[in-house]
Amino acid sequence: MISMEKKFSGDAIGYSDHTPCIEIPIAAVSLGAKVIEKYGTINNHMEGSDHLTRLDPKELNAMVKAIRNVDS
Repeated sequence: MISMEKKFSGDAIGYSDHTPCIEIPIAAVSLGAKVIEKYGTINNHMEGSDHLTRLDPKELNAMVKAIRNVDS
């Protein structure tokens, strides 16, 4: 994030996260990310491998609250 911020000075930088946790995008914001791409699902146990790494609505809500705490 720091290298991208230096290279693209003045432009908003972002992070696209494909991990099954909320800590990585929170860390990205703390390092300067202004945009986060994170996928959600209604149920992590639905058929298909993508659902395993997506956040359910409660997890997405927790991520957004934590990001707002870090970014304020």
